[in-house]
Amino acid sequence: MVNKSRDNVSILVKLLLLTMCCTSFLIFPSIQGTTLAYLLTFSMLITCLFINKRKSKMFYFDIVKFLFFYLFLTMLSQIALSFSSFTSFHVSEATFIDSNDSSVLFRKSFFTQSLYLLVAIIFFYFTKNFYSKSWDKYFLTGAAFLSLYGLYEFVYFLFTHQNGDFISNRMFDGSHSGSLVQWFTIESFVVQRVKSLTGEPSMFALTIIPFFYYAYYTKRYKLSMLFGLAAVLTFSSTAYLGLAIFFVAKIIKFYKNIILLYCASLLCMILGLIVGFEKIWKIIYDAVFKKLLTDSQSTVIRSFNFGRHMDFYSNLPFFNKLFGVGFGTVRSTDLFSTLLINVGIIGLIIFIFLFLYPVFKLKNINNEIRAIKLSLIFVYIAMMIAVPEFSYLSSWLFLGISYYYIKEAKASLLSTHLFCYFQANSYSSRYITSVLRF
Repeated sequence: MVNKSRDNVSILVKLLLLTMCCTSFLIFPSIQGTTLAYLLTFSMLITCLFINKRKSKMFYFDIVKFLFFYLFLTMLSQIALSFSSFTSFHVSEATFIDSNDSSVLFRKSFFTQSLYLLVAIIFFYFTKNFYSKSWDKYFLTGAAFLSLYGLYEFVYFLFTHQNGDFISNRMFDGSHSGSLVQWFTIESFVVQRVKSLTGEPSMFALTIIPFFYYAYYTKRYKLSMLFGLAAVLTFSSTAYLGLAIFFVAKIIKFYKNIILLYCASLLCMILGLIVGFEKIWKIIYDAVFKKLLTDSQSTVIRSFNFGRHMDFYSNLPFFNKLFGVGFGTVRSTDLFSTLLINVGIIGLIIFIFLFLYPVFKLKNINNEIRAIKLSLIFVYIAMMIAVPEFSYLSSWLFLGISYYYIKEAKASLLSTHLFCYFQANSYSSRYITSVLRF
């Protein structure tokens, strides 16, 4: 009976890993956040008991610690606001998640956004405590389905000039689709940017690039090519940032990858001769540099929102600069200014430490860890400057795996020290015994 329960739990975990990247399909379309992966993540609070009771205790302890600290910081921010001169928040001051709510203390969006954060934290701690190598084939299969569906949409649009997405059903405000169709024009040729079931191209890029790293470094080259192709066809600067980080990492190890670099250079030359260097440069310029070097719409919006939110933060009382005004209050086009206002400099520092600590702590002892560290660097940079999606489970998957490896390294080090200690004591006892006998 116990074995059967464990089999059922393993099926739920597998299903969670297979569907964790799909965010534009809701089980209950009228209720936001009811993706299959989110519901399965909440179920892990109970089903984890059937997997391993010892690990479940650690899992619960981690969540309780988070909740205590999170509520403590939240209360500090609300107490600071209650003693401030703020009587209401106005839409003109910042981009508030609930623009119809002018209240200051414990806004409605605090509770809804906290639920999204709680799902991410549960998944993070579940991964940290229960991850095993057997997970890899399931989350990579889920990422492969996500990429193939995105490529299907891309090809479908080429032939029909219509959106081929028949799965997404998520809606915002009852009228706006949660899966945005965006186009990219190459001279007079129009293509649909790959976004699959993640909402929009930049969100797809944030999701798929870490899987690209992981597939490549674990020598699953066909999968890495699939993920890389889907990322390129997003025509998103976020995707190209991820690919740039990958190539920089390869260049740093140039002496070990000289053959790969020569092959890549040769392939670029052949592609340039076939397609034409001018057309390739125009595609790269429109997709990447145009957003950075010109006043494109996305650049203007990001710059405007960043400046406006930094002005709002600079006018906050001192203690609210430290603790923020409450999680889920504002949402900018970058996570840096979003966190700075919502959780203050203290919360921002904690978030930065959470993502960057494994990058410096973990040693490059295997390819998996190299991929994990590269993924965390990419996710951190992308979220901070362009894609403020804190609740995408793929990001927390790789973060959880990184802390799993840190935990395993500490356990291994402790066991080594204990072995040396007992071995030394064994030698000492033998020496004392021999002396006494003498």
